[in-house]
Amino acid sequence: MYSRKKLLQDSRKTKNNLNMFYDIIIIGGGASGLCTAIQSKTEINTVLVLDHNSIPGKKILSTGNGRCNLTNVNASVDLFDSNPEGLIPYMTSGDPLFYQQVISQFDCHDTVNFFAENGLLCTDKNGYIYPRSEQAVSVQEVLKNRCEDLGIDVVVNHDVRSITKKKDHEFVVDSRYECLNLVLATGGLSGASTGNDGSGYKMAQSFGHHLIDPTPALCGIRCSDQIFRYLKGTRTDGRLSFKAQGKEISVHGNIQFTDYGISGIPAFQISSIIGYMLAIGETPVITVDLMPEIALYELVNLLYRNYKLIPAKKRYDKPAQRMLAGILNQNVINAVIRRFSAAGSTNDPDAMCLALARAIKLFQVHPYELMPFENAQTTAGGICTDEIDPLTMESKLVKGLFFTGEMIDVNGICGGYNLQWAFSTASICGKTLQARQSLRL
Repeated sequence: MYSRKKLLQDSRKTKNNLNMFYDIIIIGGGASGLCTAIQSKTEINTVLVLDHNSIPGKKILSTGNGRCNLTNVNASVDLFDSNPEGLIPYMTSGDPLFYQQVISQFDCHDTVNFFAENGLLCTDKNGYIYPRSEQAVSVQEVLKNRCEDLGIDVVVNHDVRSITKKKDHEFVVDSRYECLNLVLATGGLSGASTGNDGSGYKMAQSFGHHLIDPTPALCGIRCSDQIFRYLKGTRTDGRLSFKAQGKEISVHGNIQFTDYGISGIPAFQISSIIGYMLAIGETPVITVDLMPEIALYELVNLLYRNYKLIPAKKRYDKPAQRMLAGILNQNVINAVIRRFSAAGSTNDPDAMCLALARAIKLFQVHPYELMPFENAQTTAGGICTDEIDPLTMESKLVKGLFFTGEMIDVNGICGGYNLQWAFSTASICGKTLQARQSLRL
């Protein structure tokens, strides 16, 4: 026996002889797509997720080095000026008011509650929220299982080729599926191996939406300095600082030096800003403080004390190497001494200590481009926020068309903020679609 609910669902799925009909079709089975599906599902509506990956939620599996940093305790509208990474704000966009309106409707606390309601327990690691299992697969499994439990249809290995809009306001996808509401949740261009290929941008543009040029974000920064061949593979605690639009931006953390330039979390945090500056023709200079825990004058005194430890007869035999031996990584010492020598070394102890201290605290590098999208964790740029309603995530240009997640022109720093953006937009979109379903009954 079929229930009335089942009969209604099946009648919607087979509205005509040609196409499968759904109330909602979501293109993209990543974090935002799956969460939108769960949040929008009611007892009587029909929801379809189309994903071109072999498994839904594939990109989730690689987030947070396989641990999945879901959100951050600072991902609240009241804390835009307070985050442990040292960048203000923790999200950037062409329109800051847009992401503030979104986060104010669904923040980190709502994310934790959402996952608890769906069977996932979270844990707080110094403000970074992870699944208690500390396995990204737990998040992917919970979202996938809930879609199955709720009767959400998920089709994998499906590359959407065409989308058209009928005069009666219905969307037709690949001449096979029809729906009243279409959600684009395809992600950006970062991490092509996990399915992000930018296809959603073309879909949005076909409906008249405008694209803010996408650039890699949360990625390494290529620098022109030859000094990196001596630093390759070195990690050190440090601070990166530079000026953007008259403002000093500074990020502290574990810096990774590579043969091409700088990487690690501090580099990731500033990458989208550096990328934007390069795109508009600016030539930023990044100052690396290799000993951020000590002031310049204190470092001068420390170096002078080390100088005095050197026997007088040996003070003319590579004293800088001796002075730095117990302070810095050996590769960093070699790079600092090269910079010190290039600036014109001196045997005067006071001048030598000051010059070495400046070489350590003011180690300048010159970025010229970002690493490519395949090496980026997320995408800056995307669909223009002026054309999306932040209270519903619906297009202002096309009724029934919605956007969620990374494909919108908003990106966050490391620390769970980008996944929070995915969940926030998904919740707003899902609740809007639920409300519309109720109005049609």
